[in-house]
Amino acid sequence: MATFNELLADTLRVRTLRLLRVDAGQRKEIIGRLRSLQQNLLGELAKADFGTRPDLQQARIDALLVNATELIRETYAGIRTWSKSQLRELAEIEAAFAKSTLNRTARTEIASRDVPAATLDILATQVAIDGSPAEAWWAKQAGDFRARFADLIVQGVPAGRKIDDLVKDTRKLGEMSRRNAEALVRTAVQKVANDARIESFRANRDIIKGIMQLSTLDGRTTVTCAAYSNATWDLDFNPIPPTKLPWNGGPPRHFNCRSTTTPITKSFRELGIDADELEPGVRASMDGDVPADLSFDDWLKSKDKSFQDDLLGVGKADLWRRGKLSMADLLDEQGRELTLAELKQRYS
Repeated sequence: MATFNELLADTLRVRTLRLLRVDAGQRKEIIGRLRSLQQNLLGELAKADFGTRPDLQQARIDALLVNATELIRETYAGIRTWSKSQLRELAEIEAAFAKSTLNRTARTEIASRDVPAATLDILATQVAIDGSPAEAWWAKQAGDFRARFADLIVQGVPAGRKIDDLVKDTRKLGEMSRRNAEALVRTAVQKVANDARIESFRANRDIIKGIMQLSTLDGRTTVTCAAYSNATWDLDFNPIPPTKLPWNGGPPRHFNCRSTTTPITKSFRELGIDADELEPGVRASMDGDVPADLSFDDWLKSKDKSFQDDLLGVGKADLWRRGKLSMADLLDEQGRELTLAELKQRYS
């Protein structure tokens, strides 16, 4: 019989994978904007006539870079604004999901407190990734894009490089910007979702005593997340023995991190109730134990075929069952993205 905390962990593992489909939708939107930026820059290059006279050449280079700088600024400003609104909505959805999961698993209302709207605002606008705010990462990506494009032009044109060569390098630069943006979107989605759920757990500290990290254990797991697997902290983020590792902001702990957290509920006796089990008909025992460590691969194998198909998509699930796909392949949900509305309606 699964414990209450094991059922919670099971639900949150699924939720983390659902979010991969949400960030796929957000990545699609942002990649579309960056592709438009690339096309606009290529358009500026196509109509450029730098000539050979040094004085005219420099003036035309300067004019091109003024236009390019404005295009880059506008694109990334729009991305930052759009991303912030999406993250704010996600924070609200995930905080509500955490509360409803506690109640749905217990089959009674044990969690009654909501996360204040002001806290959710802060989570969405000040989301920190690898020690820096997401907005700072977007600003850095914009600055890097502008600097690299400027280097291509400033160094390439006087050296006599052909427009076709500059176009090829601009396309490569565009590909790099899209990869960087994908990593940032994926990590920001997981960070905001995880932090919103934690705030919901903290708001209901009368029934929850701690937090545990769940690391996806496969060939892509970093040493850091492997070391943090099943580490536990109290709701003030102090390590619970035998854990000695500091919280350090919690998951995601790096770009593209797939780790998440699960709550550790108090036992009935810790709640002042002289009982070991929930009411008849409820599957989980409320013993306060933390869930056992389990690799993602073994966890997914324990699920039935319909669950695997729904989670991964029929095609991927079939290939995974036949050993044709690695875990790394399974954890990329591009092509089956979910909108925030779909996430709220189907999985809350």
